[in-house]
Amino acid sequence: MTPYTRSTEVRKVFELDELASVLEDDWRTLFYLIPRKIADVERPAGSYPIRYNGTHESELDDYGRIQNTARARILLEEWGTSGRKGERPTLGHLYTLVDKGGMIRAVRHIEKLLKVPESAQPNSGPAAPIDVDLELNRLIEKQLEGIAYPSSTALQNGDISITQVNNLDYNLPAKRDDVVNPPNTVPDSIIEGSLPLLSRSDNNDQSIGAVPMLSDLLNADGQDTEASTSDNDSTPRQTIEGNTLSSTSDSTSESSSNSTPTESLSRILPMVLPTIPEAGEVPNLSIFGPAASEASMDVGIPAISALMASSDSQQIVNDVSRSTETFQSEEHSSESSSSDSTEQQSSNNEPVCASNLMAFSSTNVATVEPLINFSFDSLTTATGNFDIKRFSNGNPLQPDGRVLGIGGFGEVFLALNLTPIYPVSAVKRLFPTNYKYKEKFDRERELLSKYNHSNIVKLIGFSENVTLCLVYEYLPDGTLGAALDKSRKGQLHLTVTRRISYLFGIAVALEYLHSPLVQVVHRDVTLANILLHGDVAKLCDFGLVKRIDSITATEVSGTGPYISPEAMRGTVTPALDVYSYGVVLAEVVTGEEVLCEVLPEGVGDLIERVTARGADLESMVDRKVSQHELSEWLTYGKELLKLSNWCLRERFKRPSAAAVRECVQKMKQGIC
Repeated sequence: MTPYTRSTEVRKVFELDELASVLEDDWRTLFYLIPRKIADVERPAGSYPIRYNGTHESELDDYGRIQNTARARILLEEWGTSGRKGERPTLGHLYTLVDKGGMIRAVRHIEKLLKVPESAQPNSGPAAPIDVDLELNRLIEKQLEGIAYPSSTALQNGDISITQVNNLDYNLPAKRDDVVNPPNTVPDSIIEGSLPLLSRSDNNDQSIGAVPMLSDLLNADGQDTEASTSDNDSTPRQTIEGNTLSSTSDSTSESSSNSTPTESLSRILPMVLPTIPEAGEVPNLSIFGPAASEASMDVGIPAISALMASSDSQQIVNDVSRSTETFQSEEHSSESSSSDSTEQQSSNNEPVCASNLMAFSSTNVATVEPLINFSFDSLTTATGNFDIKRFSNGNPLQPDGRVLGIGGFGEVFLALNLTPIYPVSAVKRLFPTNYKYKEKFDRERELLSKYNHSNIVKLIGFSENVTLCLVYEYLPDGTLGAALDKSRKGQLHLTVTRRISYLFGIAVALEYLHSPLVQVVHRDVTLANILLHGDVAKLCDFGLVKRIDSITATEVSGTGPYISPEAMRGTVTPALDVYSYGVVLAEVVTGEEVLCEVLPEGVGDLIERVTARGADLESMVDRKVSQHELSEWLTYGKELLKLSNWCLRERFKRPSAAAVRECVQKMKQGIC
C-alpha cells in the first residue's frame, strides 16, 4: 500500500473507521471548524465563513442516530467527497483543523498515519500534559516501598496474616454474625419518620451536628425567614380568553432556595473592573468631553448604594425590576400589583439589611408580567394558519404574508389580535428536528420570564401542547442586518445618531446580561439577532444562553465569524459576547458584511482589516451618511473601530461590557 502523505485525500484513507472512532467525541468541534472554502483551512478559527450550520448539525445527528453510525464517520464521508478535483479535503487539511481545535488524540493518530514525528504537546488546555511529580505522590511512593508483602504460599497455608508483617491487623470479624447490637447513631424520631432529615426545628439536637442557617444570622430582627419562601404548589393561575397565565415566582423561589448564601451574595457584588489592554491603541475618549456622572448612566441595573438607602430603597428596587417597554398600557396595569408592597415596605424606615439584599437578588428581579400559555389553535388563527408567504408590504394590519424571518432554530410569523395589549406580535415556531430544540425552548422561556429590560426583546407567552412556540413583542423595523443591507443598496438612510443609538442599546443589554443580577452569556450576538424599533435596538434569540459560572460547553455554538477563538475550545465567558459585539460594531461603522462572498484580490476580510497593525481606520468608515454629518462621523467612526479592535483581541485583553457601554455612551452624548 502506498504510504499516506499530507496531500492524500480524506476519502482515500482506508482506516477511516478507526480515524472516525478517535474523532467521535469531538465531531462537533471539527464540524464548526470546517471552512466553506478549503483555502481558508490555515486561517485562525472564527475568521472565515464555515461550511455547516446548526440545521446541518441536527440533520447529521439525526441521520447517525437512525443509521446507528458514528457521526464523525458521516462527517468525514460528506466533507471528504465535497469539492472539485484538486480542491477536496486532504489529510493535511484535516491535521490542521484537529490541531487548531486541540483534539490531541486525533493529532497523534494522523501523525501515525503520516509516519511523522509527534508534534510538541500544548502547554495549556485539555491537551496539556499533567504534572504528576507532586510532593504527595512522592510521599505515597516512599511509604509503599517500605511495606513488606508476604508470599502467596504463606498466605494459603495460613502461616501468616495478610496484615501481620505490617502491624495492620484490624481484628476483623470472621462473619457478619459477629457484629452484635450496632450503635444507633440516628435519632429514633428520624427512623420513625416523625421528623424530616433536614428539619430546622431540631437544631438543638447536637447529635446531628446542626448548624444555624446563614440567613438567620444575617436577618437583622431575628425573625424566621422561612416564611418568605413561596410554596410552589400554590402558584396563582389566571385565565384570559381561554389562555392560562402562569406566574414565574415558583421557579424563582426554587432557584433561590437551591442556591447557597455565597451564590446569592455573589449576585449583588460589584463586577470585576474592566481589563486594561496591555498593548495597542485604546480609543481616545477625550474628544467627547468630560466623563458622564454615574447618575446619568442608564445601565439597567440598580446601584448597591441605592439599595442601601433607607425609606426609598425598595421603591428604587421595584422601579428597576419593572418593565421599561414602550407599551405603556401594560406597564400601567402591572403597577397596581407592586404598589401595595412598595408602600408597606417604604413605611419601615430601617435600612435594608443583607438578607433583604439577598432576597432582592434572587426574587424581586423576576417580578415581571406572567407569561401567557397560549393554545396552539389560537396561535394558528393569529398567524393565518402559519402562512408561509413572506410579510413584505410593511402593513401589519393588512399583511401580504406572515413570515417575518427564518433562522437556524425556527420560523418567525406575524400574529394579529392575540391579546388586547399586543394586537400585533411575533410567534417563533421551533423546528422539531433541530438539535436540542426543547432545551433551547426551555432556556429562553426561563430567562425571559425572569428578567425584563428595555434593550432585550420582551417575551409575552408560549405554547407547548402541539409544537413548541414562543410569542414576543413585535418590532416593526426588522433586524439590524436587514437595515444595513438596505443602506448598502441606497434604500435606507441610517443616520449617525441612529447607528450609535443601536450600538449603545446592545452594549447596555450585554452589560445587563453579564451583571451580578443575571449572570449569563448570550453566545449568539449577531446582526440577525438585533431587532429595531425607531432608534431602539433590542437583543433577541436566547436559545444558546449559558450561565457565566458554567465556563465550558460541550459543543461549539454561535454563528461563523461572530464566534471568538476560545469558543472553539468550549470556553464560555462574558468576553465571548464582547468579541461578537466587536464584529457587529465593525459592520455598523463600515457598512460592510463580515461574511462577504467576493473580496478584491489582496484585500482581507473585515476582521483582518480592522485588527491589522497600523490600519487606516478612517478610510474604512462608511461614507453613506448625509454631507453635514460626514466630518463628525469620520471622527466617531474611527474611534468606534478602535473600540472594535479592542473587542477583537485575545480574551484576557478585551474590555468588559460595562467598559464598552461607557465608551459608546460618551459618543452618544457627544452627538445628542
